[in-house]
Amino acid sequence: MIFKQWNVGTYDEVAAKSLAEKLKISELSAIALCARGIGNAEKAKEFLRCELDGLYDPLLLDDMDKAIERIRLAIKNNEKITIFGDYDVDGVTSTVVLVDFLQNEGANVGYYIPDRLNEGYGLNTAALTMLAENGTKLIITVDCGITAVDETEFARSCGMEVIVCDHHMCRGELPNAVAVIDAHREGSKYPFAELAGVGAVFKLVCALAGPARRAEMIEKYLYLAAMGTIADVMQMTDENRVIVFHGLRRLAVSKNPGLRALLRSAGADNKPVTAQTVGFVIAPRINALGRLGNAMGAVELFLTESNAVAERRAAELYEHNRERQATDGVVYSEAMTEMETQYNPDKQNVAVLAHEGWHHGVMGIVASRICERLYRPTILVSVDGEYAKGSGRSVPGVNLFDALESCTDVLERFGGHELAAGLTLRTDRIDEFRDRLNAAVEKQLCGRDLSPSIDVDAVIDAKLATYENVYGLYVLEPHGTGNTKPIFAIENATIINIQSISDGHHIKFTLRCGGRDLGCVMFGQPITEFPFANGAGVDVAATLDLNTFRDETSVQLLVKDVRPCRAEREKTGHEIDAWKKFQNGGEPIGAIIPGREQLALVWNWVKSRATDDYVEIDPRLTYLQISDQQGRLNAGQTAASLAIFTELALLTRRGNFYRVAGNHRVELNHSAVYRRLNGIAQ
Repeated sequence: MIFKQWNVGTYDEVAAKSLAEKLKISELSAIALCARGIGNAEKAKEFLRCELDGLYDPLLLDDMDKAIERIRLAIKNNEKITIFGDYDVDGVTSTVVLVDFLQNEGANVGYYIPDRLNEGYGLNTAALTMLAENGTKLIITVDCGITAVDETEFARSCGMEVIVCDHHMCRGELPNAVAVIDAHREGSKYPFAELAGVGAVFKLVCALAGPARRAEMIEKYLYLAAMGTIADVMQMTDENRVIVFHGLRRLAVSKNPGLRALLRSAGADNKPVTAQTVGFVIAPRINALGRLGNAMGAVELFLTESNAVAERRAAELYEHNRERQATDGVVYSEAMTEMETQYNPDKQNVAVLAHEGWHHGVMGIVASRICERLYRPTILVSVDGEYAKGSGRSVPGVNLFDALESCTDVLERFGGHELAAGLTLRTDRIDEFRDRLNAAVEKQLCGRDLSPSIDVDAVIDAKLATYENVYGLYVLEPHGTGNTKPIFAIENATIINIQSISDGHHIKFTLRCGGRDLGCVMFGQPITEFPFANGAGVDVAATLDLNTFRDETSVQLLVKDVRPCRAEREKTGHEIDAWKKFQNGGEPIGAIIPGREQLALVWNWVKSRATDDYVEIDPRLTYLQISDQQGRLNAGQTAASLAIFTELALLTRRGNFYRVAGNHRVELNHSAVYRRLNGIAQ
């Protein structure tokens, strides 16, 4: 477990109570709104309002009129139209919406999703050549195309015209297309720039259908627009809130054979359909097909009217998802090994890890996992001969797209956005790219440190965690980027009844505070890595939910982080500050000098956990776990012990991750850190 910085919001208690009374909402909902700067009753009312009239006029998008005119002409002349999509959920749902609409309009329409492994993302000349030979006259890109300047020119040379319908960031020059629909266009008058790719396509079909058929388009396609918006982790504000709020309600009752088959295969057919259902049940299965195979089958899943075809396709998605999970594990293990020679946490803010033959379909997922663990932007690069392809993920505070733009001359191509990107470069330029990218990120940071943090909306009294208050939080849904589920902190509580659940993958415990006992669950937290013991004084940051078990419903905290209470944090802070001063040349103080007993405690603990793989160690928390097991130890002594063992080559360190590098006998006096701490001359 790693120590996180808590960014705790504040609110005016009187204002929150007033807002709750005026809007007839729960006090917790009012607290969350006030903490997020939406304490004004009118602003809060507007934010909570998710009516369909919040959908903007599609004709406000640049070039929408040109797109309508050209598509209608193609339908009239029976020209062959090909929808060129992408292989993720956003691309698949975008393709399904537009193909289904145009088929119903009598268009001669087909679709094409590039093979991720053989073609990569977006338009490519081989596919365009094939489409031209097959008679395509009009290509409509969905969820791609905004940077395809050269490819659009190639399509024109093949006798095809192109309409771009995308939502990714524009890079200066736009493609020379009949129409370029993208709310990110410079000077765009569209009120909301954060539509998903399928959101932009939904706007296109609404414009083509006209105002009189708007309600029909909403009933037919809004659930698909919601799926793509959630899966692409778009901002859950403004128009996207309307799309997802109403789309989820239609998704729950949709009779689409493919959707129903997919939910059945995941065991979720008779359960409530939420944003979490889309994000963690539906999306991974659709994405798995595009990652390991070809996403054309996912499009067919949602277009088919045959239950038999739907069941077969859903089964394929299930199997591909299992295969994808296994492949993830292999690439992740290899990437962690590559860190030893390709990433220096003391000198680099970006981990660029290269390896031959990594599966392109899972690099983004693995990059995300490593990025989350390191809390550093991470790019995985798969080498294949002369060229290499990469996929990267970033953390808040580092704009990956901007950083890549500063490396344009090193890259063959790239695209993406602030937190995720893909790229291609020559293999012999990987080292140069690593250096350039780190320099670009260093410039962005301007000396700021990258450290994991958690945003807490507000500190609350445990007495507010009532059934009525927690139930009332549902008014703030749907949640997502820009409107995350509120996280509340309860301070100076006591942990009791710690238990391991789900074969050791998660824990549950009881939080006792102010005479109340609250049930808590912490997912992804093995009990073996939980530093707190029964009776520990802690602060807890958690979302609040209702849990029904054996027909009884109670408040449950879904814990996001636990930290020692204030007194323990202040003591630990002094010790870590003393260690940092020592590292910078200051004199040692007793609180950071480990004796042989403390050194043995730390070594035995690390050796029991970090022999074959890296283990995450943060002295500000780990000392509690070591002390609880075998004796007294403080954070400063733990940090010093780790530094000594690393200097003696007993441990390999990568940021907060350590692995046993050797078990040979050593002389402690051979460590300069040990000698300085103990006043021993060279």
